[in-house]
Amino acid sequence: VQQPAAVKTLAVEMKREVSREIQHTNGMLSGDSISVPGTPLPVSRSQTAGSHATSITTTNSTGILIRLTVVACGTHAARAEVALKSAVMMSRTRLHLHVFSDSEDIKTRLARTMAAWPDVVSGRVTHSAHDLYYPPGEDRRAWKSLFRQCATVRLFLADVLLEADSTLYVDSDVVFFSPVEEAWALFGRFNSTQVASMTPEHEELSVGWYNRHGRHPYYGKTGLNSGVMLLNLTRLRHFRFDAGKKKDQPWSGSMVQIYHDYKNVIRWGDQDILNTFFNFNPGSLFVHSCEWNFRPDHCFYRPFASCPAAEKNSTIHLLHSNRNAAFSSRYNGPFFKVVYAMFSAHQATSVLHTNTEMVLSLTTGFRDVRVSHGKGCMSIEELLTTALSQGIARIQQ
Repeated sequence: VQQPAAVKTLAVEMKREVSREIQHTNGMLSGDSISVPGTPLPVSRSQTAGSHATSITTTNSTGILIRLTVVACGTHAARAEVALKSAVMMSRTRLHLHVFSDSEDIKTRLARTMAAWPDVVSGRVTHSAHDLYYPPGEDRRAWKSLFRQCATVRLFLADVLLEADSTLYVDSDVVFFSPVEEAWALFGRFNSTQVASMTPEHEELSVGWYNRHGRHPYYGKTGLNSGVMLLNLTRLRHFRFDAGKKKDQPWSGSMVQIYHDYKNVIRWGDQDILNTFFNFNPGSLFVHSCEWNFRPDHCFYRPFASCPAAEKNSTIHLLHSNRNAAFSSRYNGPFFKVVYAMFSAHQATSVLHTNTEMVLSLTTGFRDVRVSHGKGCMSIEELLTTALSQGIARIQQ
C-alpha cells in the first residue's frame, strides 16, 4: 500500500482525470437530438413500459447523476444488497439505483436496506423498483429463464428507463473497488457511433470459451462478458442496427431477432445475444479492459495470464464473482467470500471516515484463507488490497 503522501498525489491526479473525462463526456456530440451521459437528469415519480417505478426525489444534491442498474431475482437479493452498498460506499456524487426484480419481497427488502442508510447517504442516493419487461408478443417465460433467471432483462433497459439518458449496468455479484465516477467517466471515451461498453470474455485464446466452443457469431477473438456494461440508452433508442438476417432494425428488435435466429445454439443467454449483435455491429461497441470486470477466470488458470491489464495498471476497479464464486468453494471461492464479507460487515459511510478498518478486514481475511501461496486468485491479494486502499483515498479526496 502506498504511503499517505503518494496516495494523496494519486488521488489528486485521479480527481483531475475524472473531471476531464466528465467534461469531455458533457461536451461530446452524438447527433442533433441525442443527448450524452453526464448531465443531471430529473428524478421523479414515473411509470414506464413494463414498470411500476417509484422514484424518490433527492435533496441537497449537486453534480452529475449516475444511474446504476442491478437485476435481483430468486436468491440474489443478498448479493444485490452488497453490490449496491459497494457502489454507495465507493462514490461521492449523486446516484440513482434502478433495481429490477420479479419479487415484491425482494423489492421491499432492498428498499428497506436503502432506507436504513444514514442521512449523509440518503441525501444523494435515490432508487426505483422496476418490474420485469419483455417486448409485447414475446414468450416472457422463455426469456426470463434463458440462462440465469431474469438476466435477459438487461437487453431491454432502453425500453423501460425512458427518463434515463445512460446507465451503468452491473450483475448482482459485482463490487466496486474504485470510485463509481471513474467507471462512469468511460462514457467520455465513446465515439459518435458507440452505444455500449463491455469487456472481453477472455483475453487468452487457449482458455477462451467462444473461440473453442461457440456455435454462433461472437465479437472479436474471444467474445464479450455482459456482467459490467455502460449503455447509452438514448443512442440505443435512436440508432438503427444490423440484426443479421434483417437490417436497419431498432435495438430491441435486434435483440428479439437474434434470439429467434440463434436460440437453438445459445448457451449463455443474453451474453450470447449481445456477442452476436456486436459481431454484426462492431463499430457500436467500446471495449474496456478487464480490470473493470475482473473475474475468477482471470486468475483461475495462472496469475494475470487472462488479464494482463490488471498487472500492467496495478489495479482492479470492479470485482465480479461470476460462476457463483463468492458463494461456493469452487473457483477460488474463499478468496471472493472474503471480499463479500468485508463489504457486508461495514457501514455504507465507512469510507468517509477511515480506510484502515476495511483494508485491515480484507488483509486479515485473505491471510486466514491463504493456502495456495501465490497460486490462483490468492496471487492478486496484495493488488486488490492496494486497489481498495487507493480507491478509498480517492473518494476521501
